[in-house]
Amino acid sequence: MPPNNSNNLLQDEGNGSDDDSPPISGNENSTNTVNNSPLNNSNNILDSNYLFSQESNYFSLNHYLNFYSSPPKGFITLLYHSILGREPDIEGLDYWQQILESNSKNASDIAECLFFSEENISSIEEFDNSDFIKYLYQSILFREYDINGYNDWLSCMNAGATKQYLFNSFVASKERSDICSKFKINP
Repeated sequence: MPPNNSNNLLQDEGNGSDDDSPPISGNENSTNTVNNSPLNNSNNILDSNYLFSQESNYFSLNHYLNFYSSPPKGFITLLYHSILGREPDIEGLDYWQQILESNSKNASDIAECLFFSEENISSIEEFDNSDFIKYLYQSILFREYDINGYNDWLSCMNAGATKQYLFNSFVASKERSDICSKFKINP
């Protein structure tokens, strides 16, 4: 069954990049985000430390904006939760926060480092095209996929688009840029 788009975070009718990538769309009607189902399987269920609701399968973006002492710290914590499915270690959190605040790397660079990290790469490699696309929506856009965007991206992957290409397209999207703006960080 297609997801209910009222749970999506931001509205973006375009694809957010300069190429012919499929659109990444959603609504700005909700404070709910990420359905982390690739990480939320019977062997690795996220717990309440992530403010994860088993009922709605979403993280609260407002929590990450308001609970942490700085928006960059909230954003990095959100990346750890959505990409790696765990709490950030203190050293990692401090390191990435310093890198982000000094503009040594932008939010997309940090997301890429975590996404394709040694810790996460075996999971990425194991995902089939369908699960990889769902994981991208959840870990990069912090929301459930929309059926039209999902089908377009699945067609691209089935035609030979790489996982790196899709990742780059998602982080370059207007929707992702709008999320970063909420955290006052460079996309």
